[in-house]
Amino acid sequence: MRVVRLALAAALSGAALLLLAACGPETRSVSLKTLPAMPPARLYERLPIDAVLLIGPDIAHHRAVGTHTAYDRGNPRVITNFDLDFGDFHSRLLQAVLSDAFASVQVIRSGDPVPAAARLLIEPRIEQLVYGGGAQIRYAVTLRRPDTSELASIASTGTAAPHNPEARWLDIAVRDAAAEILVELSRSEPLLRWIEQSAGARSGKTS
Repeated sequence: MRVVRLALAAALSGAALLLLAACGPETRSVSLKTLPAMPPARLYERLPIDAVLLIGPDIAHHRAVGTHTAYDRGNPRVITNFDLDFGDFHSRLLQAVLSDAFASVQVIRSGDPVPAAARLLIEPRIEQLVYGGGAQIRYAVTLRRPDTSELASIASTGTAAPHNPEARWLDIAVRDAAAEILVELSRSEPLLRWIEQSAGARSGKTS
């Protein structure tokens, strides 16, 4: 796990993070849009299956607006109003991460037909994004069979503690969440069984 996180830390070090104060020091407008460079070396052997990544509206143009209140001994201490505009950053990040996990990844959008040759459909979403006193992001990923029935689901969470520089909160949180996606995919027993069964079925047809 540490190796994966360190590798992705280096990969995401060039991500652009722009913080602009607006309406006082407790309001943050944040943009994280630059596509990170993925590690050139594979962290582990790619899973031998062709996947299709379904990008829904939440991932395609993600924006989170809200308020986070930090408490001290039960009393409100700091209120942070945040406007997190990622553009299509999550789409590109997930495509890059999943391309490092599978033999191939084809991207489709909501409403597009699923390719007939698809062996695995991947549907990611953002379950939680919190900013202020640190940052936290939680991805959920549903894996589906060719008939679109659910095969498995995984979740990944990245957290940046408040003692980190504020300019790196999102960078750290996204980095760790992306790393955990790779780890959880490699540990998913339903997914690994499905890949093994699919390989056996193809072998039987060609024998």
